[in-house]
Amino acid sequence: MKRVALLFGIGMMLIGMTAAAETVVSTHAVLGEFAQVIGGGAIEVVTIIPSGFCPAHYDLCPSDLAAVIDAAVILYSGFEPWMDTLTDAVGSDASVIQLSGSWNTPEAAIGKVEAIRDLLAEHFPSLADGFAVNAEAYIEELRELGATLIAR
Repeated sequence: MKRVALLFGIGMMLIGMTAAAETVVSTHAVLGEFAQVIGGGAIEVVTIIPSGFCPAHYDLCPSDLAAVIDAAVILYSGFEPWMDTLTDAVGSDASVIQLSGSWNTPEAAIGKVEAIRDLLAEHFPSLADGFAVNAEAYIEELRELGATLIAR
């Protein structure tokens, strides 16, 4: 509990350093990549857990708290046991969205890309057209990858 309070205090000092009205936080790299591709340069995407780290054993750091404080949207998979504690501790006003299930096949990834596209369009309606274009191009790449894998 002291650790969360300490991290919260440090995180509060970092408020404003990276503040952006269109910040999307992803707990892990896969959802972060999807959001980054869909968002293009129109949104800032911050990924909390670097590739290769286990979400259940990841230790939060002050920059993670600052990112959540500044976030408009937070994307997570549901296997991050600290998510509720984190958002409660910082009093986040962000929309916290769970995208459970796999993403490790092209078809599953397409489902996640479509869901993120729709969520981002809902939260940032003025950017929806760009999200649709970016998502469709990415979905086409995923379909091509799927066809290549099936052919092999």
